[in-house]
Amino acid sequence: MYNSYRTNNYFSAFIVVFVLGAALCFLITVFAYFKVYRIIRRHQNQVQNYENVIDIEKYKKSVFTILYILVIYLLSYVPFVCCIVVVNVVDLGSESWNAAVDACTVIVFSSSFSNPLLYCWRIKEIRHSVKAIVMKLRCKKCKRNNNSSS
Repeated sequence: MYNSYRTNNYFSAFIVVFVLGAALCFLITVFAYFKVYRIIRRHQNQVQNYENVIDIEKYKKSVFTILYILVIYLLSYVPFVCCIVVVNVVDLGSESWNAAVDACTVIVFSSSFSNPLLYCWRIKEIRHSVKAIVMKLRCKKCKRNNNSSS
């Protein structure tokens, strides 16, 4: 897997585009997050004396869920990008760098696993739906086991 990230030159066009594209996407997402957070904060201050027409706490929880997703994204992709850049700039070829690139790749792929867990933890509707699906699957399995033992 390491050889697919290694280039003969210091930077290939793909790596430059990948790093710049990832950084741009992350900066746009962070900007949008802070914009939404400021709007919710301002709206909360405006309606403090009036009855809440919208559920501010629900929106604040959603904004913090987005923040957690951003942090997971950052913690998973930054080591990978840094490792790829270091390997290509310094032109290292040792086995330890092969292992580092592979470990960073595993971290990137594991972020895809952590996002659904985060959604289940933070969003009540998703959590209840997942519980209902698991219970239905358990009941079907129990019925099959009871029918096969009879």
